[in-house]
Parts: sequence; C-alpha cells; structure tokens
Amino acid sequence: MSNSDRHNDPAYEEAVRVLGFESGEAVEPHLPDLHRVEEKLEAMIEEAPDEEARESLRGELGRLSEALQTLEMGMPAGTVAPRVGPAVWAWAAVLLIGCFLGLGWIGNTWIAERRVTAHEQRIAGLLKEGDAALEKRRWPEAAEIYNAILELDPGYPGATNGLQRIEDGKVEERRQQIGFLAGSAQAAIEGRRWNEAESASRKLRALDPGNGKLAELVEKIATGRKVDRIVGLLDAANEAIREEDWERVSLHARQLEAVAPDHDDLPRLKKMAEEGMKLLAERRAKARELYKEALAMDNGTYSPEALEVLREALRLADRPEYQGLYDKISSYARTLEVPGEFKTVGEALAAARPKDKVRIAAGTYRESLIIPPEVELEGAGPGRSIFECDSAESSVVVVKSDSRGARLAGLTLQQAGIALTEERFPVVAVDGGELTIDNCHIENGSGHGVAVVNGGEVLLRDVRIKNCGWDGLAVYGEGSRGEARGCRFDENLHHGVDAWSGGKVSISKCRSSRNGLAGVVIMSPGVLSTVTGSTSDENRELGLLVSAGSAAELDGNQVSGNLLGGVFVRDAGTAVTLINNRITKNGTAGVVVDKRSKVLRYEDNTVSGNSGKQVDLKAEVGAGEASGSAPEEVPKVVPPPDVPEELESPEAAGEAPAPGDGEVPAPPGPLKTTDFSAE
Repeated sequence: MSNSDRHNDPAYEEAVRVLGFESGEAVEPHLPDLHRVEEKLEAMIEEAPDEEARESLRGELGRLSEALQTLEMGMPAGTVAPRVGPAVWAWAAVLLIGCFLGLGWIGNTWIAERRVTAHEQRIAGLLKEGDAALEKRRWPEAAEIYNAILELDPGYPGATNGLQRIEDGKVEERRQQIGFLAGSAQAAIEGRRWNEAESASRKLRALDPGNGKLAELVEKIATGRKVDRIVGLLDAANEAIREEDWERVSLHARQLEAVAPDHDDLPRLKKMAEEGMKLLAERRAKARELYKEALAMDNGTYSPEALEVLREALRLADRPEYQGLYDKISSYARTLEVPGEFKTVGEALAAARPKDKVRIAAGTYRESLIIPPEVELEGAGPGRSIFECDSAESSVVVVKSDSRGARLAGLTLQQAGIALTEERFPVVAVDGGELTIDNCHIENGSGHGVAVVNGGEVLLRDVRIKNCGWDGLAVYGEGSRGEARGCRFDENLHHGVDAWSGGKVSISKCRSSRNGLAGVVIMSPGVLSTVTGSTSDENRELGLLVSAGSAAELDGNQVSGNLLGGVFVRDAGTAVTLINNRITKNGTAGVVVDKRSKVLRYEDNTVSGNSGKQVDLKAEVGAGEASGSAPEEVPKVVPPPDVPEELESPEAAGEAPAPGDGEVPAPPGPLKTTDFSAE
C-alpha cells in the first residue's frame, strides 16, 4: 500500500490517532517501542490487584494491539524501523503514565472497598454473637455486644433492634417465672407439700409482690397446714389411748387445744386424759410398792419370786431402777434340779444361762450332752450320777468352740458297747472350747477317754480315766491344751496321756498305770510339755516317750515296772530336761536318749534296777526312722501313735540294744471337727 493510499484509509488513520500520532506522520519507525509498551501492559494485567483493574488494562491493551495490527498490515514489506524518535518516547511515556494513573485509582478504590468490607464483617460477626446470646437469654452478654456494635456504627438498626428484643425478652421471662412459681405453689398445695408450697410462694412474692394469686396461695397453705396438724394430733391421741399412754394423750390434748380450741373432739380428749392420768398415778404408786417388795427380797441369790414381782412392777411403770433390779437378780446363778424342775439334763441345759448350775440326782441318764458356756453340771458323785450313751452313736459330752468356762463335777461318764472302727467317738470331746472336769470317772470308751482338738482346752482335777479303747487323755493340734492334776489314767488300751502334732500337756501329781502302750507320749514339734511329780508304772511298753522334735520337762517323776523301758527320747530337734526323777525296775533300759536329741539338763536322777543298760544319753538311732509326721488321710477320730518297737523284750539279757532295728509309727492325723454328738 502506497503512502497516499494509507493516508486515505480511515482504519489506518484511526490507528495512527489512537497511537497519538498526527495524520501523515510516519509511525513505522516507532513500532518496536510500541510493542514493548504492549508487553508492559500484558505484565501489568498479571499484577493487577483485582478483576476490575485487570479488565481496564485489558481494554487498553486491546486498543493498542488493534492499532498496531492495523499499522503493520498497511506497511510495505521489508520496511526497517528507524531509530526511535522523541515523539514516540513521549507518547509511550504518556500512555504508561496514564496506565499507572489508572492503576493507582483502581488500587485506591480497592483499598477503600476492602476497608468498608472489614467494617461490615466486624459488625456482622458481633451481630451474630449478640443474637446467639439473646436466643439463650443471656441478657447482659447480649446487651454488651449490641452496645459494642453501636459504638462502631451509631444507630445501626440490627443493634437497636437487638436491645429492644432484650427488653421484650426480660419481660416475657419474668412473666413465665411468675406463672411457673404460681403453678408450682398450687401443685404443692394439692399434694399437701406445705414446705415446698411456702418456698414457691416466697419466691413469687420476691419476684412479683403485687401478684393477685399470692394472697390466695398463702391462705390455702395456712389452712392446709392447720387441717393436717389437727388430723395428725387426733391420730396420735387415739393411738396413745389404745396403748394406754395417758401422758401422751394429755400432751396431744393440750396441743390440739392450742391449734383448734373449738374442735369438737377436744372435750372428749381432755376428759380421757384427765381420767387416764389418775389411773397412771395409781399404777405408779402400786409399781413403787412392788419395787420395794422385790428390793427387800434381794439377798444375793436367784429368786424367781422377786423376778415375778418386778415383772408386774415393770408392767405398771417402766422405770429404769425397776429394770436394773430385775437384771441384777436375773444375773444371779440359778440351780436347775434334774429330775424335779426338769425331767432330763438336756432340757435343763436348754434353759440354762451362763453361771447356772444343773444339779443332777443319783441315777443313770442315757443322754448325750452339748454343754453351753459357763454352765456347771454337778452330780451326786462318781458311780452315783452316771451318763451313758452308745459308743457307735455319739460322745457323752461335747464342748464346742463357742463354749468356754463350763464345768463337770461328781459324775461318771461312760459308753456302752464296743466300736472297733477307725473312727470312734471319745467319751468327752472338747472341740475348740474350754472345759473343767472335777472328781469324775470317765471309762469304757471305744476311743479316747477325753479328746481335745482344734485349739480346745481341758483342765482335769481328780479325774480317773480307765478302760478306754485308745488313749486316756488325747491332745491333738496347734493350740490344743490339756492339763491334769491329781488324775489317774489306768488300763487304757493305748497310752495313758498322749500329745501330738501341736498338742501340749501339763501333767502334775498324776498316775498312768497298766496302759496297753506307754504311760505318757509327747510328740508335738517345737511345743514344750511338762510332767512333774507323777508316776508312770506297769505300762506294757514305755513309761515316758518324748519324740518328733518336741520339748519336755520331766521333773520329780516315778517311772517303774514298765515292760519295754523307762524313759525314751528320740529324733532330731527333740529336747528334754530330766531332774530328780526315779527310774527303776523297767524292762530293757532305764533312760535312752537318741544322739540326735538334746538333753538340756540331767540332774539328781536315780536310775537303777532296770534290765539292761541303765542310762544311754548318746544312743544310736536309725536316721531313716519315722519321726512322727501325720498322715495325709485324716479320719474323724483316730488312734494315737505307738511307741517304738525297737526295744527288746525284758527277756533279753545285758544292755539295751542300739535303737534303730525297729520303727516308730507315725502319729495319727487330727481328730476331725465333725459333731461328736448324736444327730
């Protein structure tokens, strides 16, 4: 296109004008600079702060690009752009300045708009918080928030509206509270819950002093309380009349008069109270006379007559001094006569109290007795008051673990029949309890004469135990104790006295004679037993046996005429003291002590006339021999341990043999804690 043609082209001329050139002015030399302006605008579009600024820049870029395209289409091929002139630079500067000014205006507008938006958002957030507090009826919190909004934007409609809603809410809340309190008070009145009704009424008065329902509620509460009080007093007065409690009747009559002086029932109650108080005075006077009568009868002994008088006095007037005298006389020991007052001893024991005495006349009583605590059974004497039961059914006397302080005296206790079983009832069973036996004969038992088990304790004084199938006195188990003073243990098929597996005995001035095995056997590891001033003679085996790690003090005893030896001490851990004993005329040996055992003291003993060796304190005893441990299988009542069989018969001449050829059988297990009495 020629220059004249370009100048006549309206599009070309418009493009020249857009670019800021005069008509006919050469534009081609400035095209490179104009393209750089075009690139700058493109970069500015990317960096514009918002969409509005970008749209404005895109418009400018579009006009520039369109004008440049029009110019380039009209330029002849091979045109070379000359050096940029001042006019182009001026135009570019003007264009860029315009662009920057436009961007500045757009930026300021954007910042202003952002400020307005943040302000509105702050108000909107506070308004939301205020509305939430308002919804939950947190009035102070909501008011504080709405006032904060008004500080940011005075007159803001949402805040002023919120404050008004607060006032309306307070009014509605108060109205609801008033209705609730009035309803609660009415419901409590209908339920006759007067304290609850009064509480609701007080709160209603504090909230709405002029409430129209308040006076009515207060009146209903007062009336209801009075009615209930009257009904309660009448019920209590009538109950007191039925119980003939005239003091209470008089009290309730006075109370009714104070509450309802015009009540129809008041005259009746007052009259009954007056008459009842007169009767009460008469009863009290009579009770006082009876008390004085019983007091004169109290001579320190139990008196059924005095107790009957006091029972009548207590019926007439329940006074503490009357009860005290009654308890005092009741505590005196009674004597219950059998036969006479009671047909059987069992009946008397059932009626007995602690410290009572059951006096038993001469005769034979076929009974098995369970002795209660602190009760004494006194017979007419051994051989006269006789108790007997079948040996296969029960013991004659049983003392259980809950019974302590009981006593038997002047009785013969025996079993009938022979029970050749592994489990046998003793004649007397002390099963964890405590018993004293004085001046009694215990005989003809299939098992032990007296068996003490499970921590029981027995004291025997002047008791003779004979002809029993096992031991005379058997004490077994930890804590079990047997003490015998001045007693005889004769002709029992096993031992006279036997303590093993924790049982302890104290034997003083007793005699154990002609028993089938040993006179006294002590086989309780670590337990000290004593035998003092006693005689053990003519037993078929040993006089005294101490073994199984037990300890014994043997002092002042007479041991003589025993078939297999006098005193035998064996097993590791066994310790013995022998002082002032007389050991004579025993078969086989006098004193034999296992070298594994200890002799703590050996003083002033007389050992003579025994067959074989007189004293051997370091005897050889086989280490493999049994030492007295209890078997695992434990029957209810088992036989006692045997004495060693290693000692030779008295026919053997010379010294006692070295023990160890025989074996000491293990002692029996415990006496099982089942009932020793018949079902």
